[in-house]
Amino acid sequence: MALVGVAWRAPEAAHAPAAATASLAEAPPAATGAPQDAPSPGSAPGGARSRAFDTCKPPDPIGLGPYGPWIELPLGSLAIPQRGGHDAALGHDLWIHLHGFDAARRIVAEHARGVTYLGVDLGAGSGAYTRPFQEPHALDELVRAVEVALVAHHHDPRAHVRRVGVSAWSAGYGAIVELLRRDAQRLDAVVLLDAPHGSWARGPVAAPGPGDVSLRNLEPLVRFARRAAAGDALLVVTHSAIQPPDYPSTRATADALGRELGAHWRPLARGDDLYGPTREATLGRFFAWGFSGEDEGAHCAHLAHLERALALAEARWETPPLDRSVPPTPAPPRRPAPGTRRSGTIQLELVE
Repeated sequence: MALVGVAWRAPEAAHAPAAATASLAEAPPAATGAPQDAPSPGSAPGGARSRAFDTCKPPDPIGLGPYGPWIELPLGSLAIPQRGGHDAALGHDLWIHLHGFDAARRIVAEHARGVTYLGVDLGAGSGAYTRPFQEPHALDELVRAVEVALVAHHHDPRAHVRRVGVSAWSAGYGAIVELLRRDAQRLDAVVLLDAPHGSWARGPVAAPGPGDVSLRNLEPLVRFARRAAAGDALLVVTHSAIQPPDYPSTRATADALGRELGAHWRPLARGDDLYGPTREATLGRFFAWGFSGEDEGAHCAHLAHLERALALAEARWETPPLDRSVPPTPAPPRRPAPGTRRSGTIQLELVE
């Protein structure tokens, strides 16, 4: 008996796609009193990079590049390296990205060392990301679906996921808070790009200081941050200078998180980059990177910082390299609803 493929079998009734947007207004609260929104220091020069990210669409020079075509899963779309990207036991490192699915795909395809990539877009507002991951065992089910695809890819039942990292831009952070609430020990690396947002401790403040921003809605993240500060996990948080009208900014939230951990900020020179670095804080494996910019372009620019954050995770894991000499997979066609939740079952196709 040989394993020849993996397929997603959907029910007859189709689900309406959820439209994803990239506006600054897409981030309503992820928990009561808290919002749901959404380059690292020393990243690419501002001219080309900031212009490229003004529309939340980074350059797309190689499509899926060294990755194979998309494999549709119940939640998200999976790209497996065509060759390599696994150890001798067929163990793969899995990177899950939430919100900004296609922009993250372009960065992973061009720069990743060897992770298997799962992109998820569920629409506008962090509530769209929070709800699916409030289900018990949501991450376990997602990893199992990936492993089914890996087994089919290798034609070998030994294929498996060995480590899991997750990133989110903007509103996608709602999912990460829920994942950390239920599955923190399964995650080794977390990256939050221009996210998250805390809540007001006593009411809105124009220039928030110590005690003005509460992290109560982010308690699972605070616990994970302590692990990272102790060197037992990796956490990267980035913030812009955007000031939302009704809830704490990502900068004010980063300040509160840094105070909670005892991390200290170091100022940086922005240079000529419109959205350049302004400060950073490091404690153990906790990294916080601050950037300038108060417009939508500044918000979108944070997608670029996935490159450096992913490099930190892959170095930590010693991710086996993929083979970049393979013929590149063309850019995937625009699909109506990448990551839309689908009901049904994943089935292996077997032949005698």
